[in-house]
Amino acid sequence: MSEVAQKSQASEPTDSQRSASEAQRATPLRPAANILENERGVILLVEMPGVSKDRLQLHCDSTHLVVTGDIEIDMPAEMDSLYADLRTTQFHREFSLAGEQLDVDSVSASLDNGILKIEIPRREELRPRRIEISTG
Repeated sequence: MSEVAQKSQASEPTDSQRSASEAQRATPLRPAANILENERGVILLVEMPGVSKDRLQLHCDSTHLVVTGDIEIDMPAEMDSLYADLRTTQFHREFSLAGEQLDVDSVSASLDNGILKIEIPRREELRPRRIEISTG
C-alpha cells in the first residue's frame, strides 16, 4: 500500500465526523456579499469561489433576488479516491428588493474571479434629477 494511502487511512474520519460532514455538504453555503447603493441603483457583489458561469443561476422578481450555484468536482474515471474533502458544494443566497424603486427588468450580472457583480438600476422616474432654474 502506498504511503499516501496509509496516511489517509490513519486520518480517516469517524462515522460521526463523516455524517456531520455529509450533512454540512447537503446544506448550501451562504456566500458573502456586499451591497452598494448610489442614485443610479444598487450593486451586489457576491462571492462565488470556483463557480463557473454555466453553474450559476440568478432569479429576480419585484421583491426577491436569488443567487444559486454549485461546484462539481469530477473524479477521473481511471482513479480511485483514497480521501476526499473536495466534493460538490452548493451556494444559495436570497436578497429582498424594494421592487417599487428598482427596475428589475433591467438587471445585469457579470462574473469575474469568483465575484458575481449584479447591477439593479433604479426606475428612471425615481432617479434624482437636477432641475435648471431660469431667471425671470
